[in-house]
Amino acid sequence: MQRITEAVDCALCHMPASRWALRQSSDGYMYDCPACGGRYSIGTSALARAKNGEVPPGLLADVRHAIARGDIPRVGRTASEWHPLDVVGRQDADADL
Repeated sequence: MQRITEAVDCALCHMPASRWALRQSSDGYMYDCPACGGRYSIGTSALARAKNGEVPPGLLADVRHAIARGDIPRVGRTASEWHPLDVVGRQDADADL
């Protein structure tokens, strides 16, 4: 499957970034944000809340720390709560996830 990348604002810090749909489009997107330091994955429910400015305190810092460690963090949310960050890959790996 060919990856289609689009220029967007970062879902978390609102700076210029790029994103592409994950292999299962219902799983959300992979963002690549220079301001955040690299790539992170975000689920569709978490993305909807982030676009509305409903990001919990400390989430942006947690994502940036995970990226700085070389991890690709996954930001997820169920209907009622945010999930702890999961590591879904490494920044130095070329994977679409």
